[in-house]
Amino acid sequence: MTLTHPLTPQATVTLLLAIELAAAVLWSHHDKYRSGSSLAAASLSCIATLSIAAVAYTEHRRLLSSSALLSIYLSVTMLFDMAEARSCFIRPGLRSIGSLKIATAVLKLLLLLVTEMSKRPLLRSALFQPSMGPEVTSGFWTRSLFLWLNGTLLTGFKRVMSVDDLGDLGPEFDSDRLLVQFRSTWSTGFSFSQPLLLRTIVNSIENSNVRIEVTSSLIGATVLVYFGITITKAYSKHLFYRFVTMLRGQLASAVFDKALRLNLSDASRSAAVTLMSTDIEGIVGGLTVLHDIWAGIIELALAIFLLATLVGGASFLVILKGLKMTGLAPDVATSLQALRINEVNKSKDMRVLSIILYSITTLSSNITPVVVMAGGLFWTNSGKRLNAAEAFATLSTVALVSNPLQVVLNAFPQFMSLASCFSRIQQFLLLDDQIDQRSVLDAPLLPSRTASPSNDVELDSVPHGAHDQIIAQFVDASLGVPGRAEPLLKDVNISIKHATLTLVLGPVGSGKTTLLRSLLGETTITSGSVRMGDVDMAYCDQTSWLRNVSIRDNILGHTAFDLEWYKTVLRACLLEQDLRQLPNGDGFLVGSGGMNVSGGQRQRIALARAIYSRKRILILDDIFSALDAGTGQAIFRNLFGRNGLMRKSNITTVLATHLYELDLADHVIMLHENGNVSEKSIFELKECVGDVGFGITTKSDETITDEHDSDSCSAEITTPRIKTPSDAREKTTKGTAMRQRGDMSLYVFYLESIGVWTFVCWFVLVALSAAWEKMPSILMRIWLESDPGNNTWFAGFAVLGGTSFLCSMAMLTYV
Repeated sequence: MTLTHPLTPQATVTLLLAIELAAAVLWSHHDKYRSGSSLAAASLSCIATLSIAAVAYTEHRRLLSSSALLSIYLSVTMLFDMAEARSCFIRPGLRSIGSLKIATAVLKLLLLLVTEMSKRPLLRSALFQPSMGPEVTSGFWTRSLFLWLNGTLLTGFKRVMSVDDLGDLGPEFDSDRLLVQFRSTWSTGFSFSQPLLLRTIVNSIENSNVRIEVTSSLIGATVLVYFGITITKAYSKHLFYRFVTMLRGQLASAVFDKALRLNLSDASRSAAVTLMSTDIEGIVGGLTVLHDIWAGIIELALAIFLLATLVGGASFLVILKGLKMTGLAPDVATSLQALRINEVNKSKDMRVLSIILYSITTLSSNITPVVVMAGGLFWTNSGKRLNAAEAFATLSTVALVSNPLQVVLNAFPQFMSLASCFSRIQQFLLLDDQIDQRSVLDAPLLPSRTASPSNDVELDSVPHGAHDQIIAQFVDASLGVPGRAEPLLKDVNISIKHATLTLVLGPVGSGKTTLLRSLLGETTITSGSVRMGDVDMAYCDQTSWLRNVSIRDNILGHTAFDLEWYKTVLRACLLEQDLRQLPNGDGFLVGSGGMNVSGGQRQRIALARAIYSRKRILILDDIFSALDAGTGQAIFRNLFGRNGLMRKSNITTVLATHLYELDLADHVIMLHENGNVSEKSIFELKECVGDVGFGITTKSDETITDEHDSDSCSAEITTPRIKTPSDAREKTTKGTAMRQRGDMSLYVFYLESIGVWTFVCWFVLVALSAAWEKMPSILMRIWLESDPGNNTWFAGFAVLGGTSFLCSMAMLTYV
C-alpha cells in the first residue's frame, strides 16, 4: 500500500546529501587537516547519505512504520556529528566544517522526526485506516518510548473506553524468538556498564586534575548508559509481550477450535473456558520468566567475573549459598469452607517452598553485600584504606549478582505452573474429535423462503404434501454416548416429518437427551444409521447456555436485528413483562452463565434465541423444566397452538418434555427404561399413559384457540423496554462515573475481611523492610564521608544488613 505526504523525506535527504558533499569538498581543500582518513570518512558519509535516501524512500512509500535500523542510525550519527562539530569549533580553520556538521545534525533530527510521524493519515485507501492502530504506523522511538499510547490514555481520561476505542494490532503483528533474544542481549550489555561507569565517575570526583573534556564525556556516557537501559528494556519487553500476545491468541484459538470439534460430553467435562483463561494466563506468567532463567545464569556468571575483578578472587564464594441455593445455603457454605481449608492445607508445602526460595533471594540481596565487603576489607585488600570508588562499584556489582540469582530462584514455581498449564492444554488438544456419523437422507425437503411483509413473520413456501416429507430417519439405530460401550437406545426405527411437532416422552434417564443429540450428530451410532435431510437447526439444552452480555445480544447472537420479528419472539416467549421489570430492559446484563436472571428466564432467553434464528429445525431438550405450569403451557400454546408461531412458520420441532398438550402434537416418540423406542399416535398414547411414568394433560384445539391463540396471535403488541441501536450505544451516567472514579467499597470489603489490625501490622512490616533495606547504603555513605580508614564502621554495616534480612523474613512469615 503506497503512502503519500507533502512533507516527504526526500527533500530532507537531498539537503543532507548536499551538505555532506560540501563538507567533503572543504576537507579536500584544507591543507593542514587534510589526510587520507579524513577524506575517506567524508566520502563514506556521502555514501551513507545515499543509502539513507534509498532506505527512507522505500520505507516511506512501502512500509507502515520506519525501521529500527534507520531510526537508530540517525540518532547515533546525529550525536557523533555534534561531537565532531564541537571538535571542529575548538580547532582553528575548521569552523566552516563545524557549521556544516551542525546543519547535518539538524537535518538528521528533522529526518528522524519525519520518519517518526504516524503514517495512518497517509494511506491512500481509507479502507485500511480503521485496521491500522497507532502502534502499527508509529516510528521506532515512538514505539520504544510508548508515545503512541498517549492518545489512548487521553481518551481514557476524557471518557469511559470501549473495545472500539482500541486500535487493531495490525496485519504484521508477529514476533519470533530472535526478538526475545534481543531482550536479554542488549539489556545485559547496558546493565554491566553501570559499575564501570560508577567507578570512573567517583574517581573523577576524587581527582581534581581531571580535564573538563573528560567530565563532559562522563555526563554523556551516564545519559547514554541509563537511557540505553531504559530503551532496551522497554522495547525488548514490548517485543516480548507482542510474542506472548500472539502465543495467547494461538493457544486460545486452538482450544476453541478443539472445543467445537469435541462431542458435548467431552466438551463440558474439559472446561475449555478455564483452559482459555486460567491456564493460558498461567502460561503467559511462566513465559515472562522462562527466558530470564537462562539469561539470568549468563548474567550471574558475568557479574561474578566482574566482582572478582573489582574485589578479588576469594570473596565471591559466599554468594553460592487468587450462592445462592434455596434452603441449602448453610450446608453449601460449610462444604465450601471445608474445601477451602483443605485447599489451604494442601498448599502449605508449596508455601513453605516459596518461603525458602524467598529467603535465599533475600539473603543474597541483604547479606551478600556484607560478606563481600568483609572479604574486600579483611581478606583480599587487607590493610588498605577503603576507597569510595571501589566500595560503590563493588555494591553495584553485588546487585548485578543478586538480581539474576533472584530471578532464577523465583522463576522455579512459575516454571512448574507453566509446565502444568501446558500439560492440561495438551491433554485437551489430544482428546478425540467428534465424528459425525449421520448420513444424508435421499431427496430431502428444502423449502424456499419468501420475504414477508415488515409486520409479519417470515414464512416458508411449502409445497403440497410437504408435511409428509421426512427430514430425519432412524433405521435400526443403536445410540450410545462417548465413553460407554453399551448403547443406551437400541434398534431405533422412527422418522420425523417436516413442519410437525414431535414430542419425545419417557421417564427420567430413559435417553431422551441422547435421542435429541443424535439429531445433532453428538452421539455414537454403534449400529444402524441416522439419516438427515436438513442440518439447518437450532438447539436448546436442558442447561441453558448464555453469554455474559445483554438479553438482547444473547437473543440476536450474530443475526441481523429485525425489530418486528424480535418483538414477536419476545411476546411468544412471555419475556415482555420481565423486560419491563428489569433495569435497562433488554439491555440488562445476564451475568456469567446467566447468574443475574432466574432459571426460568434463562430458559426463555435461550428459547427466544433459538426461535429468532429462524432455523428450519428446532430441537428442544426439556426447555420448560424450570418454568411453572401456567407459564410453560402459555408459551407452549404460543408456539405450537393452531395459530402458534412455529405452526405459521412451518418449523419442524422435536421437543423432549414432561408436559403438556398432547392433542397439539403431530407425532409422539416414547422411550422405555429398557432402551426400546416406539412411535405412538395420540390415541395409543392415551391408553398407555401409565406406562410413561408421569401425569399428562390434554386439551382440545378449540379450547386452546379460545383461551389463547385468538388473542395472542392477533392482538396489538405491548411494547416492552427494548433498546434501539442508538440507545445501545449510550452509557448511563452513573455507571460511567463509577468506572471513572472507581469504587472504594470493593477495597473496603477486602480490608474488612482481612482485619484492620492485621493490615496495619503487615503495612508496618513492609515499611520497616523497605526502610532497613536502604540503611546499609546510607551508612556506607556516612562512613566514607566521615572516616574511610576506620573499619569499625563495618560492624554497623553488617548489623543493618542482618536487620534488613530479619525484617524481610518477619514480613513474609507474617503474611
